[in-house]
Amino acid sequence: ERKTRTVSGIVRGRGDQQPVARAALSLQSKESGILPAAFLYAGEEKMSVTTDEAGRWQFNELPDGVYIVKVQPGYSHDATMQYLREEIDAAQLRAPVAQKKKYASKQQEITVAGGDLTGVLLELSEGGSINGTIKFDGGQKRPDDLLIQFKVVAAGAVEDASEIGSGFTRGNIFEVDGVAPGKVYLRFNHFSPDGEKKFYVKEMKWRGRDLLREPLEVGDGARIEGVQVLFSSETSVLRVRVLGGGGKGSAAGGAAGVGVHLVPSEAALRAESETQLACVTGADGACTLSGAPPGEYLLMVTARGVSPGPLSSDEVNRRAAVARRVMLRAGENQPVEVAAPEGN
Repeated sequence: ERKTRTVSGIVRGRGDQQPVARAALSLQSKESGILPAAFLYAGEEKMSVTTDEAGRWQFNELPDGVYIVKVQPGYSHDATMQYLREEIDAAQLRAPVAQKKKYASKQQEITVAGGDLTGVLLELSEGGSINGTIKFDGGQKRPDDLLIQFKVVAAGAVEDASEIGSGFTRGNIFEVDGVAPGKVYLRFNHFSPDGEKKFYVKEMKWRGRDLLREPLEVGDGARIEGVQVLFSSETSVLRVRVLGGGGKGSAAGGAAGVGVHLVPSEAALRAESETQLACVTGADGACTLSGAPPGEYLLMVTARGVSPGPLSSDEVNRRAAVARRVMLRAGENQPVEVAAPEGN
């Protein structure tokens, strides 16, 4: 008996019922989040496929199981990205200009069991778009070497499936299209040549709504225009020393290699990992957190060997009740001492 199956179907627009050509499809196991080894090592061409001009697609040699099919639509023109040159042979490129997405990405569950699965219909909603402008507090000019990245994340989605659109600003303008219907958050990050976090988003407004604390509602094909984002350079700096031996007084030795996390105390502001800062203590048990907006935070300390990356929302909620609260102002703040977790 054949142990693998063929799964096939079509991708089309939900509203216009037209086939969607050049859409990219990929698979992952619902249970494990990855593909079975027999399929994974069978060849890269079997892990992802692209629809033809009639919107048709097909996966071959797929073991039985429950899968998540991810559909990333192509653009409404042949090229997914075009580059404009000053001259045909010029080496310097202008900023890339993305073609408009007509449809939004989608995920759909399918079950493969006992035989081939044909005629799977994947319907895509018309993608919405969001655009706006960026300004700097006090009329400050944006540094020429500052890169600003933005992304759209689905409200309430799990971390590995939350991002549904991203890009870099063009000057002080940003726009993202192909946004799936639903509630979404806008998030911004920036990159300086020296790697320091020198700015933060002070305000994000649209029609009087505070988008730092509440999501946008995007409908099929909706166009949300005029989002206003204000960056500020008035960030804070906090030096934290983690004390070993229970943290009884400054005479106790410092705990090296411990993770220190700074998380906004207001739940609405800590939904995304970009709002967290983290550092790892040195030999003296101290490290510095810089670049956070002024405000109240929860200071959380993790055990040695734990990754200094962002804490999950579940971990933050678990630690919030016992975390130390600190109020930060712009600039240098008074150093803080905290006790190391048990076992350090």
